Amino acid sequence: MKNKDHRNKMQRTQELKEQIIKYWDKAGICSFDSSTCTGDPYLASCDNFIESCLIEELIEKECQKDALGIDIGAGLGRFTVVLARHLNLVHSLEPAKNLYYKLADNCAEFNNVKLFDTDFESFNTKEKYDIAVVSGLLYLYPDTMVYEFFEKLVNHLNSGSLVVIRDFIVKSEIKEVPSVYIEGGFCYYRDLQYWKGLAKNFDLFLTEVFQSKPSYSFNRLLGLCSKLGLTRIFSMNTVKKVLLRTVKIKKKRGTIDFSSGIQTVFIVMRKK
Repeated sequence: MKNKDHRNKMQRTQELKEQIIKYWDKAGICSFDSSTCTGDPYLASCDNFIESCLIEELIEKECQKDALGIDIGAGLGRFTVVLARHLNLVHSLEPAKNLYYKLADNCAEFNNVKLFDTDFESFNTKEKYDIAVVSGLLYLYPDTMVYEFFEKLVNHLNSGSLVVIRDFIVKSEIKEVPSVYIEGGFCYYRDLQYWKGLAKNFDLFLTEVFQSKPSYSFNRLLGLCSKLGLTRIFSMNTVKKVLLRTVKIKKKRGTIDFSSGIQTVFIVMRKK
């Protein structure tokens, strides 16, 4: 009976992963910069500038030049290229074929990037990494799949390695919302306590959780531009730098804006 239950569980897990990959393979990503559900190219560009700067600062502070990194669910490679600029070697994983081909084009200039068209669970490697970046993936996984993901991940980390997760969190009351994109899937918006518990279970330090992109409604003028569709302003370098500064201030103060209910964050863990 236990063997049958295990097989059924494995089958459900595989079916969900296939649905997630199928969605991204068909839908694609609107631009290299895309990191926002709105699909607005100017907001996406601004978000990517800020998130890439934050990732870059983490790498410069925490990683040696000879480090080995892995980007899991790389998409079009926006974090892969940041890793590649600072690390000796980067393994970049993207199982959705259409994204993978574009990922290959975007990373063509880097000799220190090795691409794999597979999901992490199916990835066969003996390597141990110094930094792992996981972006926009785990919120589509139920708790059992997140747990299994981390079971494998921690076995491929060196002591002192960083795990950087870009995900969506809520202040309280974990939300489980049916996905409008993934057939039979859900979006899991977890709270800080969940991630603290997960880190503890896998003997990881949860070092920090901070907002990864601006709350565009924080400023009336910027919020109005967003509502009116006048988002070209967000492509201006001056505006990007001002918004980056506001995100850094929130990070330093340890504050996260939950006024919209769900916030995009970087969750940073370190292996003991």
